[in-house]
Amino acid sequence: MLTRTDKKLRLLSDYLREATEAAPHRELIVGEGYRITYGEAWEKVTHLAKFFLAAGVRRGDAIAYLFPPGPEFLYTYMAGARIGALLVGLNPRYTRPELEYILDNSRPRVLALAG
Repeated sequence: MLTRTDKKLRLLSDYLREATEAAPHRELIVGEGYRITYGEAWEKVTHLAKFFLAAGVRRGDAIAYLFPPGPEFLYTYMAGARIGALLVGLNPRYTRPELEYILDNSRPRVLALAG
């Protein structure tokens, strides 16, 4: 079994960190009304990862998220990856019973919502 100390195992967030170190001012996300650089994204990922840790999220815990596509998804996904959490995607089109089933079975420590 691979562990974090093995050179072969890398977190997805490691790739973002390395790209940020190489070109922090390069644009990573461009959308309607926003342009986000690698450096800006990494700062948000770091802040969110610290928030999750302060909220009690630990390696192996689940973080559920419910928001439309956009930068928030990347921040949440990478912050979760950075601390070793599992991400549980929720779709706004899910019915209440579907949401209850997923949340009851995944038992997320945190539910991230757009707002």
